Amino acid sequence: MAAARPGRSGRRLLIVPRVLLITLFGLVTAPFAVGSLVLSAAVRPFPSARDVVGRWTCAVAAGFAKRDRSIRNVFGEGLPDHPRSGDEQVRYMYLQSGHSVVLAAVLYLTAYGLILAGVLAGGVARGRVDGWELVTNTVLGLLLLFLAVQGIQMLVRVESVRARDHFGLSERERMLQQIRDLNEGRAAVLEAVDTERRRIERDLHDGLQQRLVATGLLIAQASRGADPRALLREAAAEIDTARQELREVSWSIYPAGLHQIGLEETLLGLSQRSPVPVTVRHQVTSPMGRAQEAALYFVTAELVTNANKHAGADEIAIEVFGDGNRIELTVTDDGSGGADPRGTGLMGIRSRVEAGGGTFSMDSPQGGPTTARVVFPCG
Repeated sequence: MAAARPGRSGRRLLIVPRVLLITLFGLVTAPFAVGSLVLSAAVRPFPSARDVVGRWTCAVAAGFAKRDRSIRNVFGEGLPDHPRSGDEQVRYMYLQSGHSVVLAAVLYLTAYGLILAGVLAGGVARGRVDGWELVTNTVLGLLLLFLAVQGIQMLVRVESVRARDHFGLSERERMLQQIRDLNEGRAAVLEAVDTERRRIERDLHDGLQQRLVATGLLIAQASRGADPRALLREAAAEIDTARQELREVSWSIYPAGLHQIGLEETLLGLSQRSPVPVTVRHQVTSPMGRAQEAALYFVTAELVTNANKHAGADEIAIEVFGDGNRIELTVTDDGSGGADPRGTGLMGIRSRVEAGGGTFSMDSPQGGPTTARVVFPCG
């Protein structure tokens, strides 16, 4: 489990030990950086020796980058372990080592100036400093202290930005990642739509169509039979069942009244149609978008259907929570568990959720219970 990152106030308190430790580490590495530069220049005419020095320099640079990242992450920077080429790591080592030398020099001069300020204060206390010397030295000292503080802040900011650029994704890599994410999202949407179409076609073919065929046969028999009323009553029952199934299919396409009565009432209606008892808890303090409402309903309906058909559950619990920052849906059943996240239904749920910018996770050990969680960001 990753360590929790400190908050902004915590990071401010840690900035002094962080700067000192990173600077010290850079100073320790600086002789190796200088040595590699000198060796590289010395062996340039000798290809075999140049290769050996190059490999040694890359190894030192890789170790420097690894430890530099570890130190920064201890202080809450949260830098990813993004692979870089050997040349990039060597360049990073040179720049950060040189940067540490400059920063150490500024820190040393600042400390030296503060010591001189203490000496000046002692001279004032003993009456050895006249007024003019005190004024000029005080003004000059304050000016130099201001410049030193500004310089330290700038140097720290520059080395932090360089570290983020080195360990993170470059602008081109970020653009390529966004393109890949968009392509994957588009493919997921198309797959979810195709899966939904196949499900609707299956429901119509296996349910409503068969009912209508049976109704037609009953009416045909009634026109030729000796007791047409009984057959017509049976046909009317089939028509009523077909009407119920058609309503179920239409609700699976889009629930009527979702945006009029709201998600809570729609989920209560879903719970009443479930053969297994379903409890609904709805605690949302801020309005949600229509797309999120629809996605949450469809995901819940699919999970409840799965629990009814495959899990052998005796009870299902639905919880919807929203605090203005996120909308979280949790569906839990006490069934047999062992749900396969690679199954068509669950993959369709994941695709639908991710297409809307949310996340989907499921915990379903053998023997149960099964808990599915969907989180959508707000705004």
